[in-house]
Amino acid sequence: MYIPGRGFTYLIEFGERGHERYLPEVQAIDHYEIPDSDGYDGKAYVQIAMRPNLGDPTLHASVDGLAYRARRMLFLWSAWLLGAGNPSWVMEVYSLQNVICWFVLAAILQRWFPPDNWENVLRWGFVLFSFGLVFSARSALLDGPSLLLIAVAMVLIESRRPWLATAVLGVSGLGKETNVLAGLALQTPRGFSVRGYLAFACRVGLVVLPLLLWVGCITLWIGNGKDPGARNFALPFHGFLSKLKLDVSELGHERYHFTSVAKFDFLVLLGLASQFLFFVLRPDRGSPWWRLGIGYGILMVFLGSGVWEGYPTAASRVLLPMALAFNVLVPRGRGWLMVLLAGNLGVISTFDLFRLPPRASMSVSGPAYLRHNMTSGKDVSVAFTSANWRGAERSTFDYWRWSQGNCEIEVFNPQPFPIRAEIHMVLRTLVVHKITILFGDAPIWSGDLQRSKGQKVSLNDLVVKPGKNVFVFRTQGPLGFNAQQQPIDFGVWNAVLVLDGKL
Repeated sequence: MYIPGRGFTYLIEFGERGHERYLPEVQAIDHYEIPDSDGYDGKAYVQIAMRPNLGDPTLHASVDGLAYRARRMLFLWSAWLLGAGNPSWVMEVYSLQNVICWFVLAAILQRWFPPDNWENVLRWGFVLFSFGLVFSARSALLDGPSLLLIAVAMVLIESRRPWLATAVLGVSGLGKETNVLAGLALQTPRGFSVRGYLAFACRVGLVVLPLLLWVGCITLWIGNGKDPGARNFALPFHGFLSKLKLDVSELGHERYHFTSVAKFDFLVLLGLASQFLFFVLRPDRGSPWWRLGIGYGILMVFLGSGVWEGYPTAASRVLLPMALAFNVLVPRGRGWLMVLLAGNLGVISTFDLFRLPPRASMSVSGPAYLRHNMTSGKDVSVAFTSANWRGAERSTFDYWRWSQGNCEIEVFNPQPFPIRAEIHMVLRTLVVHKITILFGDAPIWSGDLQRSKGQKVSLNDLVVKPGKNVFVFRTQGPLGFNAQQQPIDFGVWNAVLVLDGKL
């Protein structure tokens, strides 16, 4: 997702609301920021990559949970080295690390899925386009590169090079802590052999040792700090079942508020559950792939709400090695095809991740001479200014914003002349509502909204004067509640401001 003038910085998911806290070098680089958003984890990792000195007080002020995130320095160091320490280069390298690792992984996967029949091609595609792997690449996270290192280690294990595999897995633990679980795939002793058990214990210890040493260094250097991962673990199945219950509840509400992401989330959960059941019901302790899969299956059992909640769910990334092991181990043949498809249901949801940068909650269209003031350099803009507006949301085809009561939309005209305009949108509600829209203190539209229907609204023959123009939404009726029991008044969907001409 390349944006002219801003490179691939969309992938990092900087949030507009956190701009003032970003490192000075981040603010100096023209980069993409998601409107009305706090951003995602990539914004923290790239700032550490740009300033890998963990004792830097400016870095502490810019990155929440620095000690927690600094445990995962491997791919931050690589971005700093490949970017030669130049902030703008480091940012671009970090943005594209996942993409490069994706192509390398695609080549390595042909070892297990040679393109000599349709089933191998299908499995190869299921891994490469799994929801978690695409999520990692789209958001410039650490899970995709981590999976590549685990795949390399599995090649070495199968090639009977256990010590080299141990070294790769030990290094991978510095990329992400959960990578050390892949040490379960190392060859276990055959029969009773003191030498064999000592070698196995030594290899397992070496897998964990680099991470333990690095965590100790961080603790001595900057302390433990606040741990954002405190909610990452919970009692068995508590996080998974809570997430499943929420998705089912949202699917029940969907016919009213038209949110589509619950469908995608639900498919991801079903796929992960199918993979887990495969490893539980078909044990094979002698297989390194089974040991790899069941290790991450056990991790899935104890993952907490901090990993499951939200969309896209982080669990899809964390459990990527289980997905790889599943596609390698499911027996070939048509008799197992339904099992294979069930474990890869999340691939259907992947299509929702292939989308353009989020639109504003109201887009602006019209001739360039109306939208842009060449003298001041400013554009016609729309702002959802009231505190009652909730955050912007979108699915693959729609974008919207819910309100929690009376609210306003502000249209700014930077031109020295008035502009003739129209606004087209769809209004939705969870309960029966009467709504009135005022412009310049005068009502310009009024109507009753029904619970299960969207009301198309067109505001024609508007005169947008130079400066600020305020549209006021007043509602009458009780608040509704979404699946999370959050109060909802009404929503504005797919709103467009059309600039018609100069007055």
